[in-house]
Amino acid sequence: HAGTITCLSRARGFPKVQGRLTEYNPAIIDEEWLARVTRAGKKHLTLGNAALALKMELDDCMRAPYEPGTPDPREWFSAVGHAQRSDRSEEDIFANSVHAARQGHTRWYYALDSISHLTPSIWNSLGAPDQLRFLDRFYSLWCEYRHSMPLINAEALAPAVTGGQLIIKRGLKLVAPVSHSSAPRWQAVRAPRDRTANATERFDFIIDATGGQAKLACERETLLINALRRGILRRDACGGVKVDFGTCRAVSKSAKTWDDLYVVGPMTFGTHFYTNSFDTNRDLAFRVAGQIEQLLRQRSDRPGAHAT
Repeated sequence: HAGTITCLSRARGFPKVQGRLTEYNPAIIDEEWLARVTRAGKKHLTLGNAALALKMELDDCMRAPYEPGTPDPREWFSAVGHAQRSDRSEEDIFANSVHAARQGHTRWYYALDSISHLTPSIWNSLGAPDQLRFLDRFYSLWCEYRHSMPLINAEALAPAVTGGQLIIKRGLKLVAPVSHSSAPRWQAVRAPRDRTANATERFDFIIDATGGQAKLACERETLLINALRRGILRRDACGGVKVDFGTCRAVSKSAKTWDDLYVVGPMTFGTHFYTNSFDTNRDLAFRVAGQIEQLLRQRSDRPGAHAT
């Protein structure tokens, strides 16, 4: 394709870029830290305390003070860094990210990756208001760094970005079909960063790359709609359906936890957060399989019992 390609997003720019693999063991955020700040699960972790611990973890991992303007997640905690980013184009930010990855200045990624196994527990320790606040204000920024792209992918895209063929824009508000001459076209409405009037652009083709939406599934999937209407399942305010964190057993509208109904995968996003992770879904599936195996053994011990 020789024409222009425009990448539109609601809140964030391109994913950041991963550099060379660097081993890192968490110095701050571990099981002992989580048990201490939650008093072994007796109190909620606050979003502010989680953010402070993450900043300390990043400082320890990076081994150098934060420099505003560099691709570094510590910009989340810097008003100066945020302001500098707002003044730069997304294409310039991406080019800078590629350069930093080539130079090996991306140890921050391995600090974020090193706490992956604990992230669902951290999420579950937050109170519902803090979970919703995070999703509303910070989730996109988190994903930009946490789900960064490999350097080989970034280098394949870099010529199109620096050459002006691939354009990156934030502030997408809506996409709708329009009629133009004899060919159908699409229009995208975007809110510019300077908060002037909305900008409308037209495109020949639209590719939806937003991924699965747990909230929409509850409104479109017949099985889920019926189960929710009958009270068998209960919506989670953060997305998907409510399940017990430790067992993946579904929770009913009346807050009853089912003994023999489980949900695993993206529909448990509100409970487990990392439901697009293969490792997380694998571990949860094994957990559920073990519980079902135990239930089947218990039932098979009863005289004349059968289980399906």
